[in-house]
Amino acid sequence: SNTMNKMRIFDDINVNLKSSISYGAILTLRSGLLPTSSWLTAEEWQWLSHAVPKRQQTFAWGRAALRWLCSQLAGVDGSAVSISLPSDKEPEIWVNHQQWHCSVSHSHSQLVVIVNQTKRVAVDLEHYRTDRLVTKYQDVFPLLQPYCTSTTIFYRRWTLLEAMAKYYSIPLLDLLIGVVELPTAEVRYVNVGDYLICVAPADIPIC
Repeated sequence: SNTMNKMRIFDDINVNLKSSISYGAILTLRSGLLPTSSWLTAEEWQWLSHAVPKRQQTFAWGRAALRWLCSQLAGVDGSAVSISLPSDKEPEIWVNHQQWHCSVSHSHSQLVVIVNQTKRVAVDLEHYRTDRLVTKYQDVFPLLQPYCTSTTIFYRRWTLLEAMAKYYSIPLLDLLIGVVELPTAEVRYVNVGDYLICVAPADIPIC
């Protein structure tokens, strides 16, 4: 059976917004389970063979999900979707040789991807743990101190920082230590079970 059927879609409709198309998916990573070979290229399988097991899953399923989403939206075969190999920035993606925009994030056993045909996008996913000792972060990053009063406030701030770092291509550490001032951008928060998702920009329709 096609393991891509295990994916849970949290945007169940294709939304046309000012001639842009947006779509997102979240899926559960199951230990030892990788997507069928057709969802990855030969180069990606080769890269995968040198990665540690945990990285193998996030890499393989992230790419499979991106390729699957784009093929659904564009009505093309997955082979028409090209994705850049890992680097220190978000992956670049092309559909039928036209550049689209995408973002990927994972936390614990969940992975989320979003794509957009015309707009730059960013997403961050965090596993919401109420027992997490968030006060330890204020000792390392004093700028986080006002946001360490509760786990809810902390996670909203943390996912915002991660999403903005991706959206503006700013090193996360620069935002955490205040080297770069946090840019202003409207974001949207989505709760999915024990996970919090932050998406930029806010008008990206994800649910």
